[in-house]
Amino acid sequence: MPERNVVSWSALIGGYADAGMHPAALCIFRSALEEAVQVNDFTVSCIVRVCAAATLFELGAQVHARSIKTALDASPFVGSSLVSLYSKCGLVDCAYQVFSAAPERNLGIWNAVLIASAQHGHTSTAFERFTKMQNAGFRPNFITFLCLLTACSHAGLVDEGKRYFSLMKEYRIEPQVEHYAAMVDLLGRVGRITEALDLIESMPMEPPDSVWGALLMACRMFKDADTAAIAAKRLFETGSRSSGAHMLLSSTYAAAGRHVDAALARKAMRDAGIRKETGLSWLEAAGEVHTFVSNCRRHPRSSEIYNVLEKVGKKMAAAGYVADTSAVVKDVDRDEKCASLGYHSERLAIGLGLLIVPEGVPIRVMKNLRVCDDCHNAVKYLIDPCKLLYALKYRMNGCQKHFLSNMSSLRGFGNIARRWRELNGANYWKGLLDPLDVDLRKNIINYGELSQAAYTGLNRERRSRYAGSCLFRRKDFLSRVDVSNPNLYEITKFIYAMCTVSLPDDFMIKPLSKAAWSKQSNWMGFVAVATDEGKEVLGRRDVVVAWRGTIRVLEWMDDLDISLVPASEIVRPGSAHDPRVHGGWLSVYTSTDPGSRYNKQSARYQVLDEVERLQDLYKQEETSITITGHSLGAALATISATDIVSNGYNKTCPVSAFVFGSPRVGNSDFQKAFDSAEDLRLLRVRNSPDVVPNWPKLGYSDAGTELMIDTGESPYIKSPGNPLTWHDMECYMHGVAGTQGSNGGFELEVDRDIALVNKHEDALKKEYSIPPSWWVVQNKGMVKGKDGRWHLADHEDDDD
Repeated sequence: MPERNVVSWSALIGGYADAGMHPAALCIFRSALEEAVQVNDFTVSCIVRVCAAATLFELGAQVHARSIKTALDASPFVGSSLVSLYSKCGLVDCAYQVFSAAPERNLGIWNAVLIASAQHGHTSTAFERFTKMQNAGFRPNFITFLCLLTACSHAGLVDEGKRYFSLMKEYRIEPQVEHYAAMVDLLGRVGRITEALDLIESMPMEPPDSVWGALLMACRMFKDADTAAIAAKRLFETGSRSSGAHMLLSSTYAAAGRHVDAALARKAMRDAGIRKETGLSWLEAAGEVHTFVSNCRRHPRSSEIYNVLEKVGKKMAAAGYVADTSAVVKDVDRDEKCASLGYHSERLAIGLGLLIVPEGVPIRVMKNLRVCDDCHNAVKYLIDPCKLLYALKYRMNGCQKHFLSNMSSLRGFGNIARRWRELNGANYWKGLLDPLDVDLRKNIINYGELSQAAYTGLNRERRSRYAGSCLFRRKDFLSRVDVSNPNLYEITKFIYAMCTVSLPDDFMIKPLSKAAWSKQSNWMGFVAVATDEGKEVLGRRDVVVAWRGTIRVLEWMDDLDISLVPASEIVRPGSAHDPRVHGGWLSVYTSTDPGSRYNKQSARYQVLDEVERLQDLYKQEETSITITGHSLGAALATISATDIVSNGYNKTCPVSAFVFGSPRVGNSDFQKAFDSAEDLRLLRVRNSPDVVPNWPKLGYSDAGTELMIDTGESPYIKSPGNPLTWHDMECYMHGVAGTQGSNGGFELEVDRDIALVNKHEDALKKEYSIPPSWWVVQNKGMVKGKDGRWHLADHEDDDD
């Protein structure tokens, strides 16, 4: 060209940027600066888009600084590009600052901050900003709704997603394939794969590969190999030659244990002449970009990288890391599978970061493909065992993932945050029970500890005026009852119950004191909600209801013989002909006494009202409801879980119950009503020698899914044992940690201290030198006063 100006330079840069030719666009930008071209806001926005697409944070920050000096940062076009840059580099707070400081806002910068909020899991922030955008007079476009659907998808908010999808019509916006793909992704993430397939079949246009790919991804998450085969077939019929679809199908087969089909899927890919896209990870440091592929040894510092990863790997194993080999498509032994995972490209990039990134500076690793499940889990262990100050941030499947250096609360929780829907029974625990999935073991034990806490917190001393109450305040309850991770939840309500039928003292404790706190009520458990820290560990805001059972086991089996009674109050009409439940358990759940301090309201409505309150409080977040209990507490958990779903208190939020040593609760019609509930799942953990789950017999049926363990296989427990040991809650958790299912034998897959088995019983073999029934709370509540006399100080009033 005889004459070049800012328009021609900008057009050339923009063209290369739109074509994805990022290095060329950067070279042209440098040439423009060398020729002293006075770039404009369009030029800067183009080059910032290039930095965002390639996640070149350092270069993008330099361009941002230059735009501030030239006042070009005031442009909404530059502002929207900067919001995208910082969001894609994991610095969402910086993205928010750019948005807040923007003197002028257009629809583009509003959409940019909406997608930033969505991708970082800030769902409520995205919804709030959408409302503010409307109030500011901006009319949403199809990109706006795509941002909102993405936010709903990442939070699992199906109803909200459907509402926004319908809202598009009010703005005369026809849903495009991108919106349908987002809805399929949303339904798939919560396990509604059949509903997602129905949505695809109802599309007014031919579904493209992106829509079938979203369904295929959901099938991989929930190991639904049959639907995956359908999705893959339809995807291939679109003419797509994407290697990703073939690999997803293959890994889905592998995860489902169908290794022959996995091999055939990979063969079909080779026969079609399709090569797997190379997975790349890169790290920007000191002005240089370092790129890696899996098992790469071409980097000048490869030997050092492999050495540091080997050293860190040993610390990871000591911290509890176990490789997740479920997606390894080759049917080889576990050692080979683990070896194939250890040097994926992202780990090599992290290894280099450990060597060259200064202490206190974040390590930012980017990847062009989805991060595998094992690497996602391994990152948490890569950081904490080394006691690093680094933060690792990378993009995973369009959603930002942050792993900070303070990861102690995540240790021992494996992939629960990512897999929580699957682990809470979205697919009825298909393929997870035999052999028992290691993350499911951890998940079950987490709820088992909360169930045990409902026992530990009870004042059992009948001589106390507070017998039958809780020993501790809500505020510090979990830290006082020996829960492994007390910071994951906060107690929001204590549950009190009474009964209008005759129950033995082993269930409803009656104080001997004339000045008793209550002659009618007993403390029966609690409602808790995940803290912000717990939400990060668990993957959602989890609401838990934990019930306690009897103190001693065998007496009530003879003393309590109550017939089945109608359950119409807790089971929705029409779900079964004549659902009936155990009259004693229902009485405990529903009884009230106007003269009682704590049971003016029944245990039922104490729970329902609190669950409803928490659902409203966290309605903009992804939530779950989990009910747990042991023995008769398990029966109450089954009843309350049914009640919550049947009467709509969950508001489509998934409800799961994890119950231990549960007696049977109702008749066959109750079982049918329970099993027909759409958002309700129950896992009954049963110890093979325990007799309680066999009772009552006549007219009763089991509901839910059964997980059979056998503590008789444990080499740590006395043989033969006794019935109290077989039914003990700590013994149950020991069994969950080590059961090997149909393979037989016993091996602790979760590092749980065996001393806990003797917490309340005499169960361990003598060679382990653990005293029986060693758990004693503060000398049974006796404390020495200033006058030198001993007295019971066995109750702590709540501050409120």
